[in-house]
Amino acid sequence: MLSHFSAQIAQLPQRTRLMMLIMAAEARGDLRHQMRAAERLGVGVADLGEAETARLVQTIDGVLAFRHPLIASASYQNAPLAQRMAVHEALADVAEDPDCRARHLVALMPDPDAGIADELAEAGERARACAAYGAAARLYEHAARVSTAERQRASRLATAATMALTAGRFALADRLAAQAERRPVEPADRAVLARVRAAILVDDNDLRGAARHLLDEAERTTAEAAPALLLAAARHGWLARDASLVRAATARLTALGRAETLAQGLVELCDGDYARALPTLTESLRKHLASLSEAVEDDHLDSVRPLAAITAFATGDDAAALVLASAEVSRCRDAGLIGELPQALESLSRVQAVQGRHREARAAIAECREIAGDTGQLHRLTGLYGVEARLAAVEGDEELCRRLVEEAPRGSLDGIEGALVLLDLGLGRYSSALERVVPPPHGPEQVTWLCTSVAADQVEAAVRLGTPEAVETHMLSLDAWALTAAKPWVRAVAARCRALFSGREEDYTTALRLHAEGDRPFERARTELLYGEWLRRCRRRGEARDPLRSALAAFDRLHADPWAHRARAELELTGETVIAAQATARKPADRLTPQELQVVRLAADGDSSRRIAAQLFLSPRTVEHHLYKAYPKLGVGSRRELAGLDLT
Repeated sequence: MLSHFSAQIAQLPQRTRLMMLIMAAEARGDLRHQMRAAERLGVGVADLGEAETARLVQTIDGVLAFRHPLIASASYQNAPLAQRMAVHEALADVAEDPDCRARHLVALMPDPDAGIADELAEAGERARACAAYGAAARLYEHAARVSTAERQRASRLATAATMALTAGRFALADRLAAQAERRPVEPADRAVLARVRAAILVDDNDLRGAARHLLDEAERTTAEAAPALLLAAARHGWLARDASLVRAATARLTALGRAETLAQGLVELCDGDYARALPTLTESLRKHLASLSEAVEDDHLDSVRPLAAITAFATGDDAAALVLASAEVSRCRDAGLIGELPQALESLSRVQAVQGRHREARAAIAECREIAGDTGQLHRLTGLYGVEARLAAVEGDEELCRRLVEEAPRGSLDGIEGALVLLDLGLGRYSSALERVVPPPHGPEQVTWLCTSVAADQVEAAVRLGTPEAVETHMLSLDAWALTAAKPWVRAVAARCRALFSGREEDYTTALRLHAEGDRPFERARTELLYGEWLRRCRRRGEARDPLRSALAAFDRLHADPWAHRARAELELTGETVIAAQATARKPADRLTPQELQVVRLAADGDSSRRIAAQLFLSPRTVEHHLYKAYPKLGVGSRRELAGLDLT
């Protein structure tokens, strides 16, 4: 079709073709702007007569437009380069809007000119303020190209790279950063480029490389910029499970006189000094949560908060981790930070999974994968494999769990090994569960082993095998962890493990009392199951039924089929008849896909399709499509009816 339109346009008079080129280059349909440029070039609306006769252009409600978008493409692409540049120059000269003028200056490809460079940079800054990060990157790139000073060129390229990264365009960010690095770079701009380069390394699943690069660049930047780089280095070092990198970053922060409690606490965790680390970190996290509620704006806090979210999860503070991860997701949505949103969603899904919020976790995972796929960030999402594998393990989906483990890139973040242990335990393969993971030494891996309950899973496997002596080291670690952890679920799990060792009822009841204050329903149900089994073995069948019923209800809610099967079998051994219909009825939200659920929840809160689209980085049309698909599944016909549904 394009060639057909090109042939038609070629038959028109030169003045008509020039007038059509002005329309195509202006691109916004601003007739006044087009006519001012046409006057500058010696043509006018009368020259469009033959184009109208040929039905290439038309007037609709007083607006002059091409009949088909491909006609505009053909008009522009078939014009000589010199003529296109002349048209853009005229459009730039008569533009009343500075951003419109900047757009046409970009198309001109001018020689170095400090004035034009400043105009383009100012337009880039306006684009950044509107969260149009892709446009800002393009404008800063062109500003750099026409800048007259090399250092200013490097600075503008660094800004362009940051904007490209924020827009999720990693390949462009990589190219722009490489261009900047070939020029003389000011120390402050080195920090900007270091963050870009580190993000690209993380995108390549090289967390250690990212941490080392940040450590190196912190030496070359300003004292004001270095702490943010070092905090990021500590974060990447922890996620890479490399205690030496965490220690190096923390030591450098201290040497700069910018000691950070969270980083120092992570070092103490690496050393196994839980008695010092956990109380200090708990107090530090409390202050960070307060800063969120007070809406404190502080560049240093913005640098620390990603580390705070990781620390909260590492210390077992699920409530703080949920608040911090949710706040980071909201920040990314509100500011349009599509490049940062996938990692924020990944962190959120991890804490949602352990809190039994499986539906919400899957919705976050689905959105994370979609955005990452659209922006080419799939390598960054290694941690999602662990989250999804854990969900599959809880539900006893062996095929999915093993497939995720096989597909996970080398160096995946925590969760994969623990998911396999949990899967084996749920399916009664106790030897495999016990042997699959060797107790790690002090450091990030041991903290992960503890806070994801892998240690507790292996204790249960050993006791069921009749070899509790095989997990004495596990119990020592759990007791040391629980002794100083203020988190009820941590102390509850440790008490449950002691009950398995001791067979004392008070250990079971202590665990259940603590679970009542905690946030992990799956762990609570497991304790109820074990307590119910213990009561039945003690011939206290009537007393066993209440904890077993509670466990069964929780396992059914979580679709934890292997565990529900065990709870159901135990109940039947107490003399109670249990039918499959006892399983929790499906809620309306169960019928929706993860993305449909996200859209419906926002619509139920009263958000418009346009606002929902902005938050989820979708088009309004896609939002309407999801609502159209969701309504019949929910048995409703309009948005107004959504508010009355249970969408949890």
